[in-house]
Amino acid sequence: MILVVLQNEELQPPLEIDDAQRRGTERGRQRSRIAGAWLSPHSLFEGLALPYTKRVTSFKARQAGLPPRIELSKLPRMRLSCRKYGRRTIGLTSSILLPVAFVVAAVRPSQALPQRPSPKVFAKELESLLKELDRGSPFFDVKGIAKDWKKAKAELRSRVKKCKSEADFVDLVVEAGRRLRDGHFQITKADVEKNEFPKSWWPGIAMLPATEDRVIVMWVPRSMSGVLEVGDVITKIDGKPARDVLDGRAADEWDRGGYFSSPQRARFFAYRTALVTEEQNAKFELEWIDSKGKKKHRTVRAEYEPRSWQHEYHMPEGLEAAAKSVHFTKIGTTGYVYFRRLDETAESGFAKAVAGLAGVSSWIIDLRGNTGGGYDRTFVDRLSELAKDSRKVAVLIDGGCISAGETMARDLVRHANARLFGQTTAGSSSTKKLLDLLDGKIQVRYSNASRNGIKRDIEFYGIEPDVVVEADPDEVRAGKNSMIEYALRELSDPKK
Repeated sequence: MILVVLQNEELQPPLEIDDAQRRGTERGRQRSRIAGAWLSPHSLFEGLALPYTKRVTSFKARQAGLPPRIELSKLPRMRLSCRKYGRRTIGLTSSILLPVAFVVAAVRPSQALPQRPSPKVFAKELESLLKELDRGSPFFDVKGIAKDWKKAKAELRSRVKKCKSEADFVDLVVEAGRRLRDGHFQITKADVEKNEFPKSWWPGIAMLPATEDRVIVMWVPRSMSGVLEVGDVITKIDGKPARDVLDGRAADEWDRGGYFSSPQRARFFAYRTALVTEEQNAKFELEWIDSKGKKKHRTVRAEYEPRSWQHEYHMPEGLEAAAKSVHFTKIGTTGYVYFRRLDETAESGFAKAVAGLAGVSSWIIDLRGNTGGGYDRTFVDRLSELAKDSRKVAVLIDGGCISAGETMARDLVRHANARLFGQTTAGSSSTKKLLDLLDGKIQVRYSNASRNGIKRDIEFYGIEPDVVVEADPDEVRAGKNSMIEYALRELSDPKK
């Protein structure tokens, strides 16, 4: 059985993978799947060692119009990138499948063990885990979860008495990570048997918070094309105001705990993977207003497994690839650079983009949905090039921007005098510590210190925008990206 971790963390420096993995060769991919030491959680669907393919996950997904993975040359279309991975995954409840900041990074085929640990051993190992987290995690008061953590420890100590196998013990570790609310919590090794986790399902509709407390459609599966369109305003879900429903689901997720480090990250996924549930074919009643102002309604079913989440919509025309995860174009006299993540090609890609956009009068750096990675000091030093000749720099951020993406937003403010537009970032950027359990059969990683932000630490708080910007339905219906449009207006204003 193979289990792949597809979320990436900030590395300092980032080049902690071997050459084969970096090149994305088949040998490197196999090594990633087996060793797994570098792979970690942010986006279930990104990884340096797992390059893009064109293959969708299933025939049903193709029928439904769920988008296939895309080649970088086709990035302007910005379709969802779906990945195929092991069916028996260390999974999560429906409340946390997509923001998943926890997936097992390396799973070797289960082997028969000569002797299973006794319940006393499991209890001792659980205490080691809890004491380590009590001692090493400094975020209980910051995140307001001290009381819930105390309750969680009592529940885990009760459950461990009934622990009959290593698979049951893994379940306890998973639950501890969920209650910790740590976006970087990860089981980096699990040489043990594992129980099945419930699958999650959703209608395949991505949504966005919009102006005037509205909710709009960001993306729909092909099966709903012509019925529900991008930019349509969702007014009600199951008879209740759509905004109240989605914000309420986000608040519930945070209260229950999950693999996200902040309420804004939980809210981000409550919209991007709207109406995720463990009940396959669960029905939801949607009411909306279409582009002609007509009221419509339809029952949708949670029939698709959420393999990814939509990162962008209505990207600028003419995007060119400067590197694997860096794309650029010119919008009038403004240079636009999109960083999908900060992998080992980011610095060279940035240099190529800047050279290709010589002569622009201002810059937009788009970090929305950036899944992190890492960069070093030489990259930071290059950021000041953007502000030469008093050029203005606008940076776009949202709850999908995590880890190294968040520190880059900070560094653009520090070194390029940038202004930030959008929504608060994920609040998940930290240093990490490892802990071995069951004589090294299980290894756990958790956050033990936050990275510095602009006004305060990044962990939990995130990087806040100078101006909160939400989608405008009229702009989205017209094929425009509201945040880019707002940034262009700000950059052209001589008073700002």
